[in-house]
Amino acid sequence: MRLSLAPIIVLAAWAALAVARPAAGQPLVAFTGPDAQLAQFRSGAVLLYPAGVPGAPRPMPPEHWFGADAASVSVRNVGVPSLTPVLPAPGRRTGAAVLVIPGGANMLLSIGNEGTAVARWLADRGVAAFVLKYRTVPTPADDRAFAALLQQGLAVFLAQNAEGRLDGEELSLADAQAAMRLIAQRAEAWGVDRRRIGVVGFSAGAIAARNLALGPADTRPAFAGLLYGQMTARPVPADAPPAFLAVAADDALFGAQGFGLAQAWQAAGRPMELHFYDKGSHGFGMKRQGSSSDLWPDEFLGWMRGRGLLDTKRQAGPAATP
Repeated sequence: MRLSLAPIIVLAAWAALAVARPAAGQPLVAFTGPDAQLAQFRSGAVLLYPAGVPGAPRPMPPEHWFGADAASVSVRNVGVPSLTPVLPAPGRRTGAAVLVIPGGANMLLSIGNEGTAVARWLADRGVAAFVLKYRTVPTPADDRAFAALLQQGLAVFLAQNAEGRLDGEELSLADAQAAMRLIAQRAEAWGVDRRRIGVVGFSAGAIAARNLALGPADTRPAFAGLLYGQMTARPVPADAPPAFLAVAADDALFGAQGFGLAQAWQAAGRPMELHFYDKGSHGFGMKRQGSSSDLWPDEFLGWMRGRGLLDTKRQAGPAATP
């Protein structure tokens, strides 16, 4: 990990850390379960690179899952990426699919709040969802040392505008591209229409989703949901996918960055919908806080419906067990 980038990283990881913390002020504990949903998630995972992860691997401590329960569980020190399908019941399938990319500043993945919970919500509404467990940067194996690393950088981070690149951004993009290829390859078995494979990402996952949506056409999603990611402008190609952007005004990370990314999408003549919530803070994910940000899943689904992405007349063939 490049310590010079720690200020760019810390608050997003801190938000995910707060979700995973059993109680305020208490140290993190390893998530040991038992929990049937987490066990199903881990057992149902499909390796992105069955022949081995490409490139020179980073030195990485053992993969570590932690949190109070499956709803708040996170994982860090991910060296072997995977994809977990969460498929709708056959009678509910629409043929649409979403690659779900959790956040955590590439230091950890908020798999529960921004991964499995999102995927189950989508699947219950007929959308096939695929949770991406992508490679993270190495962090201290000891939970207390990891928490101390975040605490040390928090004050510095708050003084930054959070516009830089994250360490590990190239890995999250490569893994997202591999995931898109895998979903397309197995589309028929999973009951997915190749023309309707989109992405939704959160925080660092939104940065990965943005990079995917603005990257090479062969792995570009059909639509993109970017939740509380960087809002600064990026070059948007003339054939960029439709985008759904959401951030809270009280997000200490990206809430005061303006709407440069939304404006860049608009300037490119591409469809874009922007939600700027009064409250929600950073990392709201599937948490219910009594704020307008609680509504984002329904608004995202409504946006998909309005774009014809849930039209069952376009659905693919029967789904099979992955």
